[in-house]
Amino acid sequence: MNTSLERSWKKVYASDVEYVAIECRDHLPHHSVLIIEGPLGAGKTTFVKEFAKDINSSSPSYSVINEYADVVHADFYRIKESSEIIHLELGLYLESRPYLLIEWGLNHIQRVANEVPEDFSFFLLEVEINDAKEGSIESRNYFLKSISEL
Repeated sequence: MNTSLERSWKKVYASDVEYVAIECRDHLPHHSVLIIEGPLGAGKTTFVKEFAKDINSSSPSYSVINEYADVVHADFYRIKESSEIIHLELGLYLESRPYLLIEWGLNHIQRVANEVPEDFSFFLLEVEINDAKEGSIESRNYFLKSISEL
C-alpha cells in the first residue's frame, strides 16, 4: 500500500475540528473511502460528526455501521477478522452515498477494497494527539493521505 500526503493540519483544537472536516470534505472526490486512524480518544468520531454534518451521530462501535444523509460511518474496532466485513454488504450502503468513513479500518483495507464499488478512491486520515504542556490545551494533528495500489 502506497500513500502520499495530500494535506495536513497541525495544532488543531477541539473548536477547529469542524473546519478540518469541511476542508477535508471539500478536498475528497465523491466516491471516497476515508480510513480514519488514531489512538483511543483522538477524536475520530468527533471528526466524523463534523464531516457528516450530524451533531447527533455517535460511534457505531456496537452496531458497526451508521448511515447519515450522504455518509456511511463504520467502526471496525471490534472486527477481528477481515472476513467478517463481507457480511456488512458495504456496497449496498454506497449505492446512494458518496462517502464511506471507517474508523479502525487500516488493517482491513484490502477486504474493504473488494467490497466497495470500483469507482471509489481511498484515503487515510491519521490523527495524532499532541502532548499538552502544563496549562495548555491539548491539540491534534491531522494528515490526509491518498492510498494507491490496493
